[in-house]
Amino acid sequence: MRVAGETSAHAHHHLRRHTARLLGTGLAGGGLVLAATLLFAGGGDDSWALAARHTARFSALWFMVAFVAGPLARITRASWARVLVRERRGIGLGFCAAHTVHLAAILLWLGHGGKADAATLAGGGLAYLFLLAMAATSNDAAVRRLKAPEESLFTGRFWTGREAVGLGLADALGDAEGEAKRRFGEKVRIIRLGQRRRPFPWRLIPGAREGVEALAAAAEERAAWARLGL
Repeated sequence: MRVAGETSAHAHHHLRRHTARLLGTGLAGGGLVLAATLLFAGGGDDSWALAARHTARFSALWFMVAFVAGPLARITRASWARVLVRERRGIGLGFCAAHTVHLAAILLWLGHGGKADAATLAGGGLAYLFLLAMAATSNDAAVRRLKAPEESLFTGRFWTGREAVGLGLADALGDAEGEAKRRFGEKVRIIRLGQRRRPFPWRLIPGAREGVEALAAAAEERAAWARLGL
């Protein structure tokens, strides 16, 4: 079941409204941190190392927000936490943009006499390749291309929630009550349909109410026959 029955394209448009804006904010914010550090550090040799350090801290803030968004939404159930989950793709891309500025700061530091061993450079370069690959696939078109082919999906197998989301069969994990609150607010009224709960005394004795109702029905039937003289 797709969450609340929306089509995939409409759901993604509704759920991620500020992705490009968050990406630009990460890039602009990282650039501002870099420029401010170089401006106020006095232009000495240490200013390049400080720029690399401060841009790393700025990008780490973006990473932490994206990382804790899901747990915060589950623990607090607050509307602002659900906004973080809704915008997590944009926050992740903002982290990627800010960390790219950090890469520029590292290159500037290396160009002004900074030194790093080969293992650090190789590990950092590999990490950036993975980061850029994840950023390149953080869009709806890439997700559609990464979906499994239909012949491997519709085989009669049952897919769990996370597997279904990963294969593109569902937009997100959730339930009807959580989706209603996300869309219409915490004060939304949930009307539950189904069999009414039995009164308190009858809940203590399994089958008691059914037995009494059967006896009453039998008594009514006997009285009807008695009125006919039978």
